[in-house]
Amino acid sequence: MATSANSNLVMHTSRQAERDRVALEANDIGELRGENFEAMAKRRHQGPKPKKENNFWYVRIWQDSFENGARIRKRQRIKLAPATMSLREVQKIADEILRPINQGLITVGSAVNFGDYVEREYIPGDLPFLASTTQACYQGAIRKHLEPSFGALSLRDLTPRTLKQFFSGMANQSVPYPTIVKVRDALSSILRSAVEDELLVKNPLKGLKLPV
Repeated sequence: MATSANSNLVMHTSRQAERDRVALEANDIGELRGENFEAMAKRRHQGPKPKKENNFWYVRIWQDSFENGARIRKRQRIKLAPATMSLREVQKIADEILRPINQGLITVGSAVNFGDYVEREYIPGDLPFLASTTQACYQGAIRKHLEPSFGALSLRDLTPRTLKQFFSGMANQSVPYPTIVKVRDALSSILRSAVEDELLVKNPLKGLKLPV
């Protein structure tokens, strides 16, 4: 009985230590809590104006990223809409993209690479706590669908809009609905873990409806 308890304690301690390592590396964790985080969000309020370039509207924003373990800020150009759309409508799209950034709903830790998080944290730290059949199902979904699609992206790039397009694409490719559900469940489990680790403020899959 004591051996089992000690084993569970060691597993929990190891898992927590690994989570702390990821959080410290990715978040500059002191900035993500309380007044420091609120001050950072206000200081970084962005309001760039959309600009028409060739056949599309674009907006340029600042985003945090990580290189060699160091946090840096980079300028990113985001395509908004075809040039035929009115500036008023394009501005609405830009505001929708900027809202979570300006409201502090996108944390510094969300710059963590999705593929790295899955491999270094989720698979060794969270997956073992699930039933063996669920583990096998999620592993298959990760390898076949999630890593190819999102492996190179940051956690913050998995927005509700991006995920809606992803699952719609699966349906358009005639992927069976039960498979889509399994992929959704696996991805939601990963994103819930990222929320628990304070890398995301909320799960972008919450409330998202799957195509029938």
